[in-house]
Amino acid sequence: MGINELKALIYHRAGISPNKTTETNIVASVITEVILDFCKRFPWSFLEEQNDDGITLSVGDYQKALPSDFLHLVRVRLKDSDNIIHKVFSEEEFKAYERSTDLDDTSRPYLRWVYYDSSRDPYLQFHPKSDGSYTVLLRYLQKLGADDIARIPNGLVIFFGCMEILAAPEEMAIYGKRYEDKIIQMWMSDNIDLEAETERELDPAILNYNRFTAGL
Repeated sequence: MGINELKALIYHRAGISPNKTTETNIVASVITEVILDFCKRFPWSFLEEQNDDGITLSVGDYQKALPSDFLHLVRVRLKDSDNIIHKVFSEEEFKAYERSTDLDDTSRPYLRWVYYDSSRDPYLQFHPKSDGSYTVLLRYLQKLGADDIARIPNGLVIFFGCMEILAAPEEMAIYGKRYEDKIIQMWMSDNIDLEAETERELDPAILNYNRFTAGL
């Protein structure tokens, strides 16, 4: 399903005229939000990885803005002035280490996590604060836009998510359940091998879900 087919289906089922600019703008905005929500749920195999070495840390730095197309964090390394590459641990990995978490500490950063500000813009945070100059070697999954919908194996999942917002009140819950059910079905059949990518960032809800399904 492409973006034009998705819009036509939404217009038809939601009773929206494609000639009413205000309504079609709302539909376009909803599609963008639903695609982002869907892609954030899991590190889907159809999302492309991107490498970025354009972020640098100076003395005292601990927070840096992530690229505008950032979606999921895959890996972070630091390269120092001697071109030596150092691993930076996720919070999950860091639990095995007993080190100071004083936010005023300054050293080579060894802990990192993703932080979203009030505008939902992503930042990469480090601990401790940088004690020198480092190049951040970043690998991440790129977010999808409306024009990328054809890369999603079943575009109907986005349709269900949009209709949960745009449908008549009595139909919203029905579409919402279809949206959630379809996401789980797609994830269960997704061909990504999480064991081969131990550094992919997963939020706690996804970690709990994976542990639950592993015990079935």
